[in-house]
Amino acid sequence: MEGDFDRFCSRDKSDNELLTNVDDEIAMVVDDYEERIMESSVQTDSQTPRISIPVFRCSKSHQSCVVCGIGIISAKVLSSVQRTMIFLKCGVFVSPGSRCCSEHVVKKQLTVESFDKICISKADCWTLDSFELQVLLTDIRSMLLQQNSFNFDDPTSLNEEAYKTIVGLTKGIHM
Repeated sequence: MEGDFDRFCSRDKSDNELLTNVDDEIAMVVDDYEERIMESSVQTDSQTPRISIPVFRCSKSHQSCVVCGIGIISAKVLSSVQRTMIFLKCGVFVSPGSRCCSEHVVKKQLTVESFDKICISKADCWTLDSFELQVLLTDIRSMLLQQNSFNFDDPTSLNEEAYKTIVGLTKGIHM
């Protein structure tokens, strides 16, 4: 009697080989991709394709905090990853060189409360070439790989409302 499973009656040598971890293969491919981005020297000229994305943005002034808007002298310049996080969480573009008060940053990350207070200046178009888009995608990937599960000891992981909803206490009482 012939059936759908007849092909499973015979075995070949590859059946006994260990399967490779797909996650390891993906990580290796992504690591190679990041190396190629860093090694490539993309020249931007009029021929390079560019895309424009309509977004809200913060002030282009580097003399005030992007969170509270207060003029500051000793502020931290936001990293590319921090600026990308603001874009992902708030939909607000923050230009390179923008600054932030140190009170809004804990362990090199913006606090959850600071995302709710980002000062939006106006609507604008963010224009990217292929290299800038690759950097943005690499930053997004980097942030996703750094995301952990809830860490109740880390004040940047949950805002006050989410913390109270999950734990039933305010952050000040529990921490």
